[in-house]
Amino acid sequence: MNITKMVSLLVIVCMASSCGSSSQQTESKYAVSTQPVRPAQPELTGEQRFDDVRMAEDVTVKEKQYHYEIVCANSDELPMVKGDFSPKALFHDNTAKLVVTCGDRKVFDRTYKKTDFAEFVDADMMARSVLRGLVFMEVQEDKMVFVAAVGFPQDDEMCVPVLLKLTTDGKVTMEKGALLEMPAGEEEERP
Repeated sequence: MNITKMVSLLVIVCMASSCGSSSQQTESKYAVSTQPVRPAQPELTGEQRFDDVRMAEDVTVKEKQYHYEIVCANSDELPMVKGDFSPKALFHDNTAKLVVTCGDRKVFDRTYKKTDFAEFVDADMMARSVLRGLVFMEVQEDKMVFVAAVGFPQDDEMCVPVLLKLTTDGKVTMEKGALLEMPAGEEEERP
């Protein structure tokens, strides 16, 4: 699993959700087909795991320095999910631990699972998805904004972003982020 691609996708999804829904589409005179082309992927079988990832950074909120650490790790305790393109593969689900400190003071410490975002993801997708990851997005006024993504294990484009807005006193609110819209004619049917 290419976690770098996933993190990049999360950032792009988040940027799109923060920019609003208006977008300009450009037409290419070189377009040959309106059908999306999915790169050939080998058929996977057996148990599959995402790579564990650790991210840490200092951010400034209202002239105070905060430090966050995110650890995304696969879990043997959570139910596995059948692959969306490789039905003989079972993917381990993941957890994402977020710790935020300000000097010696712990502001926030929680481990998330995909079920923590169930109110934002429909039941069918939830059953077929894993927690793809959690990343820092930006500082908005007095909040640190992180983005979690619940999505199909083999499809980097099919995920639901959830914004976690963390105040400096450790309170978090969540809201569904906007999905990227596919340009007209590029919708893809799922089997």
